[in-house]
Amino acid sequence: MPFDILEAESELVAGFRVEYSGMKFAIIQLARIRARASATSFLGALLFLGAWAGPGPSWLGPVWFLLKALLMFLLLTWVRWSFVRIRVDQILRVSWKLLLPATLLLLLATAVVIVLEVPRWLLTRRRAFVRRRSRSAGRRSRRCGSRSSTCSASP
Repeated sequence: MPFDILEAESELVAGFRVEYSGMKFAIIQLARIRARASATSFLGALLFLGAWAGPGPSWLGPVWFLLKALLMFLLLTWVRWSFVRIRVDQILRVSWKLLLPATLLLLLATAVVIVLEVPRWLLTRRRAFVRRRSRSAGRRSRRCGSRSSTCSASP
């Protein structure tokens, strides 16, 4: 199931849900849920929040990463506790009617931006490289008098 969809325990009767009860079951569930939420927060901070990039010196990178992961963890916990139980049919309806069209629209918008917009930094670097190369060739020809093969190409 995607995104840790909650289901009622009475609907699922398999594995450790049958074998354990009481505090053992609570500890297993809490560890499983918090481990998944922690991994998701670290991955979300890495992919979507710029990972360790932040203001200040570079040695603060791990601090920024942990703060961003903590922010993601709190956001996930807030959403999970706000919507205690979502049925599978409800989340599938939202996925098909809202999330899939939004994803396709963003994909189309990204393709349009990539096709229509010329990256200016790429052109600027290439022109600077060509200018630098032509200047060095001009200096060499002035030093030797002509572009003959007898000229020594010293830097």
